[in-house]
Amino acid sequence: MFIVYGLLNQWDYQNAITIKGISDQPLTIVDCGNLYTIYSLSDIQQISQPSRKDLLAYHHVIDYFHKDHTIIPMRFGSSFETTTALTDFVVKNNDKFVKKINRISGCSEMGINVISNVLHTKEEANNKKYASGIDYLTKRKQHYEQIDETINYIKDVEKIITYEFKGLYLEMRKEKKTPMAGNSLWSLYFLVKKELIKKFSETFNAIAHDNNKKWMISGPWPPFNFVTEERKV
Repeated sequence: MFIVYGLLNQWDYQNAITIKGISDQPLTIVDCGNLYTIYSLSDIQQISQPSRKDLLAYHHVIDYFHKDHTIIPMRFGSSFETTTALTDFVVKNNDKFVKKINRISGCSEMGINVISNVLHTKEEANNKKYASGIDYLTKRKQHYEQIDETINYIKDVEKIITYEFKGLYLEMRKEKKTPMAGNSLWSLYFLVKKELIKKFSETFNAIAHDNNKKWMISGPWPPFNFVTEERKV
């Protein structure tokens, strides 16, 4: 069994690979036409029930190549029984992968987590917990008003970012996370050229500090959220 870490658009075989994959397996880079696939030996147990050490080693490999190259990071568990099956898959999907790698070329991913301070009413499954039907309808009205207020808040955040971060990112995606203590948590992901990461961080720090906003920055990371299908929210 072979586990795949990612795809590169260029590779010099004279480069020394100074790290190993999961379980200290040596890494191999195979030429799949105009893409290069990074993989190592693994087994079904590691892939289906990975340990924390396995996951850390996997992402360490992706980070290692992302530092100096453009890489399409693969989700953990991308595996093939033979190297022939691996190369056939990459070659078959070559056009799709080339479009993706060209889109993220020279980029990292930055994240901003936004906490909405709009409290949400707790869902009640049993109508009998309400004093009356009118009380139930009133609570439901409040619930949906709070949802609308949260969505409007996130839209306002997007407007601020679009203005303040203009020219500092190529693409943005957003994802609603599990609520925290009654607050809504949204993650905004940005595709940023590596040479603009410092400016992006400085701009964020200035905005967050001046306005005391409940925003948290993360990254830079390999652009995981820009090589998968966009989640609709």
